[in-house]
Amino acid sequence: MNVNATPDWIGLPRKQDNTLFVDFTLTDDDARYKLIVEDDVPRILQYKPIPGRPKPLLTPASYVQEEAEALIRFILSNM
Repeated sequence: MNVNATPDWIGLPRKQDNTLFVDFTLTDDDARYKLIVEDDVPRILQYKPIPGRPKPLLTPASYVQEEAEALIRFILSNM
């Protein structure tokens, strides 16, 4: 995951209790990601397709939290 890439698609946010969910994709990256902000703590998960499974599996994306802060702020400000 390139945290310096610009999101090329940001889905509609969903809110459930104190948790915010936003799907997004990045330019030049075929993967799809989900930003989850729970009690002001953000984390990014990646959708992993599994052959024979109708829904992809959500797994932790590999990124450095401090480097992803600009990306997270951009997504949250452009919802």
